[in-house]
Amino acid sequence: MGRRWGWQVVILACVFSAGCAERIESPGAGATGGGPGADGQVVGPPRPTIPPPPNTSPPPSTPAPPIDAHVLVNVGGTPACVDYAEATDDWVDTAAAGSQTVDDLLAAGQGAVIGGWVGTAEAPYGFMPQSWLARFDFATDGTYTAAGRVGEMAVPPLYYGDTENCPPAVWSFTDATSPASGLVGDIAVLFSYDTYCALPAWNEGIWSNVRWDVSGLRMRFSFSTGDGYGPIDLDLRRACPND
Repeated sequence: MGRRWGWQVVILACVFSAGCAERIESPGAGATGGGPGADGQVVGPPRPTIPPPPNTSPPPSTPAPPIDAHVLVNVGGTPACVDYAEATDDWVDTAAAGSQTVDDLLAAGQGAVIGGWVGTAEAPYGFMPQSWLARFDFATDGTYTAAGRVGEMAVPPLYYGDTENCPPAVWSFTDATSPASGLVGDIAVLFSYDTYCALPAWNEGIWSNVRWDVSGLRMRFSFSTGDGYGPIDLDLRRACPND
């Protein structure tokens, strides 16, 4: 029992060490895959293949097309179109308006979100990737499309799902407290299952703290799955028209 545990420990240690891979995957003479070989080396089953996380598809074999990342910035009170990497204007909070009802806030939000948005997504510590470029396009029919990139690699814009290979998904706002604290709603994230797309077991995701700065050219929100994973924080800028 002790010998068996010993090579298991070596294997577990070597899973995280490229230097041990050859020892594990190339048994010595006379080895059967469970104990020491004739040459005295510790051998065992091949290093396990770690499958990709269920939230992502395997990286594409060719570079993904770039995201249209031209955004509007406020220059002297006039919107100007620049590349996202050149946008440096600061976020300015929208003042709370105490006289607005929940219905007023929801209606304003449903109008403000329409159009294209480009920016940065940030995941909690330990998530991979940690950050990426994302683009969202929200339509008046209550659907959206989105894409994410890390360099030339496509990634899910909300960390989960297969947005680029599925039809537009639905979004809605369900509650609001103030312009400063933002709106709350449901946002669907579809997964690709070979020949069709569908919601995951946790159903729709939740976007919260959906808010805009005083210019209306910037939007922030947090995304969590229906079973509580996240949040993914997004800081977006309004895309230039016709992008």
